[in-house]
Amino acid sequence: MKITATQHIPENYVSFWKLNFDSKRSTLIVNAAALILLFLFGFAFAILIALLRPGDQSLNFSISSGSLKEGLIFLAEALLITIVVMLVHEGFHGIFFWIYCGKRPQFGFKSYYAYAGAPGWYFRRGQYAVIGLAPLIGITLLGILGALWLPDVFMMPIYLVLVFNASGAAGDLWVVLRLAFCPSEMWVLDQGDGVEFFKPQIVNPPLQ
Repeated sequence: MKITATQHIPENYVSFWKLNFDSKRSTLIVNAAALILLFLFGFAFAILIALLRPGDQSLNFSISSGSLKEGLIFLAEALLITIVVMLVHEGFHGIFFWIYCGKRPQFGFKSYYAYAGAPGWYFRRGQYAVIGLAPLIGITLLGILGALWLPDVFMMPIYLVLVFNASGAAGDLWVVLRLAFCPSEMWVLDQGDGVEFFKPQIVNPPLQ
């Protein structure tokens, strides 16, 4: 029988791990990881696009001292792409929340991030792994297809989309990595601004 998300888990399940994106500690860790991933994926995707499009010079990052206008245009473009990527990224999460629970997910904004969640719904480990990785895999595949088929003028925006999306998945990757070491019978609750894991409580038998 296919297991779908549920709003009620057995009474013997207890919380054993929580990630709150509003806490200072979690914010610091996720932002530090995102910064590291920004450089790693920036290098990796530059190499990937160079391999996919040999001879293409559209990812030339050099800006001369007299090209202030071009620099400002680039910054404006990067800001716009960041916003679009954030929205599409959460949209991918939302699609799979909807698939698994059959209800429209909740979207929202905090001071520095957007989020998608399904308050009150519990997901199996495999389901939540798909939800967590969907934006990274989906947007990366779309970006690679774009790099293969679109004209040179689109390469810089595609590159920025790939890098910003992958580095922005730092929190998702943290949660999915944590899932890999959890029991298969666990349930995951995602309230949008935080994730909580539940597992069966082990009750020691009374001493004879």
